[in-house]
Amino acid sequence: MPASAQEGQAWATSWAASVQGPYPVGNPSAQPDQRFAFPEPAAGANDQTFRLIVRPDLWGRQARLRFSNAFGTKPLTLDGVFVGLQMGSAAIVPGTNQPVRFGDKERVTIPPEQWVWSDPVTLSFVPDPDAASLTGRTLMRIR
Repeated sequence: MPASAQEGQAWATSWAASVQGPYPVGNPSAQPDQRFAFPEPAAGANDQTFRLIVRPDLWGRQARLRFSNAFGTKPLTLDGVFVGLQMGSAAIVPGTNQPVRFGDKERVTIPPEQWVWSDPVTLSFVPDPDAASLTGRTLMRIR
């Protein structure tokens, strides 16, 4: 589903990373040894939490997240996805954690070799996207 803005709005890419192949065949320099979490890699993850910390180059009052299954061989289901302002380590600044929805649903299944955009997520902690207080801050996506 393409990211389309409301009339008078524009979406801009604020942070991106190259897609990696699934563990254990992805880029070994970018993936730590995950045998403790995936003793049988072919079985994949089931009901696991993942955290991704990103440092946006641009801030806005709303954000959309793009999830990819570009190198997947099985459908990827995401549910319980949230985004919030990172306080430090695995902690989120209280009151900033927001649910991420897909077509107004909490769950999305991404077929192999496909990708999906989230619905816009309001970032209430960004009253001014140019605020100096956001410089160097990070967001944490949680599933």
